[in-house]
Amino acid sequence: MAARILNKVQKEIANVYQNILKLDEAMTDIRIVTGASVDEANSLMTSYNKLAKELGTTTTEVAKSASEWMRQGYTASESVNLITSSVKLARLGFMDMSSATTSLTAVLKGFNLQATESSEIVDKLTKLDAEYATTAGDIATALSRTAAVAKSANLDLDQTAAMLTTIIDITQQDAGSVGNALRTILSRYGNVKAGVFSGMAEDGEDTSESLNDVEKVLNAIGISIRSTSTEMRGFDEVLDDLAEKWDNLNDVEKNAVATAMAGTR
Repeated sequence: MAARILNKVQKEIANVYQNILKLDEAMTDIRIVTGASVDEANSLMTSYNKLAKELGTTTTEVAKSASEWMRQGYTASESVNLITSSVKLARLGFMDMSSATTSLTAVLKGFNLQATESSEIVDKLTKLDAEYATTAGDIATALSRTAAVAKSANLDLDQTAAMLTTIIDITQQDAGSVGNALRTILSRYGNVKAGVFSGMAEDGEDTSESLNDVEKVLNAIGISIRSTSTEMRGFDEVLDDLAEKWDNLNDVEKNAVATAMAGTR
C-alpha cells in the first residue's frame, strides 16, 4: 500500500513538473512573438489562465493558440477573441487547437474578414454542422483550402460554406479533397489566358476569344461568365444558370462542361 501511494505521488510530481515546463515554454514563445518583457509576459499568462478556466481548457493550450494567432500578425488584444473561437471550433468540430487555428486563419484572411468576426464564422459552421451530415471541423478544413480563390470568384463565406457543406454531405468524401476540388474548379473558372489579357490590354476592348476553356464551353450552351467585357459574374450565378440547363444537355455537352470546369481526373 505504501509503495503504491509513493508511486502515485511520484507520478503526480512528474506531471506537475512537465506542466511547469510546458507553461515555461509557452511563456518563452509569447515573449519571442510579442517582444514582451518578463513582467509583461507574466501578465499575459495570468490573463490566459483566466481565459482557460472560462473556456474549460488549459493555460498552455490558450498560450499556444495566442502565439499562433500573433504570428499571423494579430495583436494580443485581438487574439483573445480569436483564441475563444479556436477553442470552440476545436471542441465542436472535433479538431485539435492547431488545426482549428490554421483553418480559421485561412478563412479570415481568404475572405478578408476581421478578427472580431471569428466567433460569427464558428457559429455559421456549427449551424451547418447541425443541419447536414458533416462536422464544423470538416467544413472549416474545406474552407481553408478554398477561401482565397472563392473570394476572387465573387463568392462570400456563406455561399462557399454552403457549397462545400452540400458536396461533403452528398458525397461523404474527405473534407480536404472536397476543398481542393472546389479550389481547382474556381481557379479554372477565374483563369484568364495570357494572350486574351494582352489583347484586351492593348486594344482596351473585348476580343472574340474566350478567356478560358470554361467560358468557351459555357458560351456554347448559352451561359455567359462575364457581365461586361471586363467584369466576371459571380460563380454562384453561373452555377444557377447551369443547373437550369443541365437536364436538357446531351452527354457530350455535360462531359465538356465537367472537363472544362474540373479538368480530367
